[in-house]
Amino acid sequence: MNIEITNDVKMANAITHRGCFHADEVFATILLILLLKKVVLARISSADELPKKLPLNPIIYDIGHGVFDHHQPSGNGRRDNGILYSSFGLIWRAYGVRILCEHYNCSYKDALLLFEMIDKDLVQGIDASDNGQIPSCGLSVHIMGISSMVASFYPSWDKVNPELEDKCFLQALEFANTIFNNVVSRNIAKLRARDIVEKAIERSYKNILILNQFVPWKDWLLTSEHPKAKQILFVVYPSNRNEGYEVMAVPKRIGSNFFKKTFPLSWAGLTGLDLVKQTKIPFAMFCHSAGFLATAKTFSSALRMARLAIRCS
Repeated sequence: MNIEITNDVKMANAITHRGCFHADEVFATILLILLLKKVVLARISSADELPKKLPLNPIIYDIGHGVFDHHQPSGNGRRDNGILYSSFGLIWRAYGVRILCEHYNCSYKDALLLFEMIDKDLVQGIDASDNGQIPSCGLSVHIMGISSMVASFYPSWDKVNPELEDKCFLQALEFANTIFNNVVSRNIAKLRARDIVEKAIERSYKNILILNQFVPWKDWLLTSEHPKAKQILFVVYPSNRNEGYEVMAVPKRIGSNFFKKTFPLSWAGLTGLDLVKQTKIPFAMFCHSAGFLATAKTFSSALRMARLAIRCS
């Protein structure tokens, strides 16, 4: 990563706060490295330290109440779903599409869609966490999410000093950079699956979608405008865990744990010969105890499981 930390704000093209760092400005810095080619970053204690004029017109974020800060009393905007923006979301909103086009070779049309996908997959969660919008699960355990993982790079109270703090900030950047690139790459691959799923929807028959290979299908199936899409109850595809095929029930909506139809209760939790005896389908292997997933050694057996589940009330 092309970044340098400086103590001279006049040499900086990016400025954020010193002290304990968080996921929002760490991930925002990743965006700036992509945007600016090289970041010369000044980490300051207070925006009051800044002179009125800076020669490089730096991007100031997560400090100073500017366009890329969210610490104003009224915040700095919220999405339609109510999630407030942090510095990460603010910079993503301003430059995300441009970054996707310039650094990931996306067309403008694809970049617009990927922008929203990545915002939902990564950016909104970090924004919500930084703004205190992630509710407690009520358990006496600490859930280690991305924001907590980034915070874990900060030195312990008895070791902290400015030099070590900057070193740890750079380590957190390396971690965040890996996550960001993984999320972008996975979503680009997911976007490539859209046409595969649409063609499979067109070929679907009697409420069953068949895929010749595993691809991310849920979002594309559930948002498809094809008239056959809403009728599909099960999806059959080669397993990406081991040999054989999986049969997955279709959720009622994106992110839902409720399904349009599940496998019969009498199949739930059965494996091997017990499942074969119950279903009378050779090569049936497994049915999840929650009834949304089943597997079989052969395609024909997997397809029979889907068809039988549809016929069962």
